[in-house]
Amino acid sequence: DDIIFLTLHTDDGKLFSSNDDLMENTLDQLAEKFKIKRLGVSKEYLGMEQIMDNQKLLWHNKQKVMALVSEFSHEKIRPTNIPLSHSTMKEINEAEGEPLDEAHIHEFRSAIGKLNWIAGATRPDIAYAMQILSRGLSKPFTHHWKALILLLGY
Repeated sequence: DDIIFLTLHTDDGKLFSSNDDLMENTLDQLAEKFKIKRLGVSKEYLGMEQIMDNQKLLWHNKQKVMALVSEFSHEKIRPTNIPLSHSTMKEINEAEGEPLDEAHIHEFRSAIGKLNWIAGATRPDIAYAMQILSRGLSKPFTHHWKALILLLGY
């Protein structure tokens, strides 16, 4: 059985099909009703990079993640195997601590926003850590900052 998927987002669309003829026919029908551009095989969609590998479609955000990590190059980011440890999450949930200085508050909030997008798009493995860190958006403390740096190492 042949299958076709069409995804649309504002002015961006992507067509997936198990059959090239079906895809061409669908594109022809769409072109009769709408002004479309056939751009061929794309390398990116909705900010996500994509790779076709042995008939599998893989999406990732490596460039966005690396760009975010490079924004924090002034910090010591160490590679880690888990998003946040249990003890780090417990500390965030229980401790008040020292408020984050004004110079870092905007940087913290911006990073949390970017990581939330990444978590929703291609990295659900950091979603719980993001939920915990997001609790500090209105009044971040230094332990939120330290946990953010740990998460960037993941």
